[in-house]
Amino acid sequence: MRQITIIATLLFFSTLTYSQVTIYYDDNGDITMRDLATHYRVAKVDTVLNKFIGEVNDFWMNDTMMETLNYDLKGYKDGVIKVTYQNGGLKIKGQYLNDLKSGKWVISTKKPLLIDFSGKKIKPNKTIDSLEICLLRKENFNVSQYIRKSDYPYIYSLISKSLSLNNKEDVLTVVEEKPYFPNGMQALGQFISAYIQYPNEALKNNIKGQVIVEFTITEDGSTSNFKIIKSLGYGCEEEAVRVLKLLPDWIPAFQRGKAVRTKFKLPITFE
Repeated sequence: MRQITIIATLLFFSTLTYSQVTIYYDDNGDITMRDLATHYRVAKVDTVLNKFIGEVNDFWMNDTMMETLNYDLKGYKDGVIKVTYQNGGLKIKGQYLNDLKSGKWVISTKKPLLIDFSGKKIKPNKTIDSLEICLLRKENFNVSQYIRKSDYPYIYSLISKSLSLNNKEDVLTVVEEKPYFPNGMQALGQFISAYIQYPNEALKNNIKGQVIVEFTITEDGSTSNFKIIKSLGYGCEEEAVRVLKLLPDWIPAFQRGKAVRTKFKLPITFE
């Protein structure tokens, strides 16, 4: 009876490490924010061992199946793998056993060449394995430029850079290293231009000018506490805040080698 209890307890604690996640990828196979993704994955992840567990499904952004595969409890590929075209036709079908290809593999003859997730052409007898571009290669998470904590609530700590966090709740205004947007301010301007929508009321009344928004950039780069410093009215403030909430996380400010909270003011121009 005692042995059964111990086994049950161990199984209970092991299941606590599993998280059902959705991971978004761009056309280079890098993990990205949902808004920039070309395809996505739905899977269970062992957040302690950094391995996929059970059935893993990849989808195109139109929700059609792209790839399906299964992982065993050790994190090895096991069972049938299917890769499909975006229109739903079968591209590849095969089987893995203990992480190795097994049995006969069916390769579609519709196209002589296949395209992998980095855009490179590969031979027809070679499978597309997007599953290599994930938790088992953690460095891919670290080099991803555009991610949001809200997109990855269960595995954000695995895909974001390791930070020495400051436990204090102080919000600083002067810091040694200022926060910055991934790829710089030019990239920030491109993001805002892509997302911004001129409010109808502002257009009707020929409203032009700047809205200035102040917000907090936290220790992990996520944003909060949006406050309007300068307004225009006619829906411009609401639109400015809406767009800023859609942006990916920032690289946080640092003070004495530790990531800290800081305030940041950003003007958004309507013209």
